Amino acid sequence: MAQKDLLGQDMFLLGGPGPVRRWLALSYCELTGREVDFLSLSRDTTESDLKQRREILNGGAYFVDSPPVRASVGGRVLILEGIEKAERNVLPTLNNLLEDRSMGLEDGRFIMKASGKRAGGRQRGREGGSLKFLPTFPPPPPPPLHIHKKKQSTTH
Repeated sequence: MAQKDLLGQDMFLLGGPGPVRRWLALSYCELTGREVDFLSLSRDTTESDLKQRREILNGGAYFVDSPPVRASVGGRVLILEGIEKAERNVLPTLNNLLEDRSMGLEDGRFIMKASGKRAGGRQRGREGGSLKFLPTFPPPPPPPLHIHKKKQSTTH
């Protein structure tokens, strides 16, 4: 994990059922002094759950950032749990965030990589910080065993 972190790469943790993957990711973040945002994905997760949601407070509508947006803007580690449960309509948004580090938000902001600098050192769009992803995923089931029985000859 330290090697991946030093190289600036995301990590994908595989393991059996249970909290071990989450515990390992949280322990690593605690050791390195990194802040964490956590998102548990399910079949009910929508694209707006990955971006922003609109809330009404004191008669006004406000956009509230989701964990991926907070992690991106704040340069925190984002732990995604349950990626195997994500619906097909959520996957393109996750893909853009994981690969391109970009996301258009409902309030008009646009998150992009921190390396997109203009001449003069000014940033284009919103700085993506040093966001790291630690998706956790259960291992795939073992392949089915194919046992071939020898056919017995019925000669007399």
